[in-house]
Amino acid sequence: MKFSIYATLLASIAAPALAANNSPIHYSAADDAPYEDAMVNHAYLILGIANNMIEKHNLSIEDESDVTNYPTKIDDAIAFKLGLGYELPTHPSIATELTANYQTEADISLTNSTDEINSGIKSISLIYDIKWDLSSALNQDWFIHPYLGLGAGYSWNKLSDLSDGDNSINFKDQNSSFAWHAVAGAKYFINNNIALDLSYSYNDYGKAEGSVDGSTVSYDYKFEQVALAMNIHF
Repeated sequence: MKFSIYATLLASIAAPALAANNSPIHYSAADDAPYEDAMVNHAYLILGIANNMIEKHNLSIEDESDVTNYPTKIDDAIAFKLGLGYELPTHPSIATELTANYQTEADISLTNSTDEINSGIKSISLIYDIKWDLSSALNQDWFIHPYLGLGAGYSWNKLSDLSDGDNSINFKDQNSSFAWHAVAGAKYFINNNIALDLSYSYNDYGKAEGSVDGSTVSYDYKFEQVALAMNIHF
């Protein structure tokens, strides 16, 4: 439900640009205008929203002598994307992207406790991607442009305080971690300036960790993501 609301907002942002130019773009080398002429503006702005489906793992509490694992359940979370991309003029099938991503808090509940104990995960990440457009690579003028990609970067992860409703434990020394993902998706060029990008990715953001009273609390932070983005060429 939340994802559909944000998708509607994204479409409303695109509406003025769509009205300005409605001629579709073609990548095929057989076209009268080659790729380099048809797509003069290789740089583009990325605006996107996503649904993060976070894997269920144990919440681990480690001290000097022991590690205790608590089974959990965890909700999905909405994420927002803002970035810049560039399609290489000499290799139009290859694009590079740098995106900043913000994930809203995903609620975590411990399931083996008589009390209702809750926490959460949120993050800010900076990811650099290399993407390979299959239609351009194969010199095909397809209706959509499927692609594959790999990305890596850094994620600043934050565990919310543990709380049972009456009391809470405040974490300190929140961590950052190497992050990577693999992505597959497809772009549809509405006109020469605007493309819609629908993608699926598997993401590994390391661990979300916090410390309290000499103990370290951690959660393996891995998730699947379905994202909708708008690429605005300029």
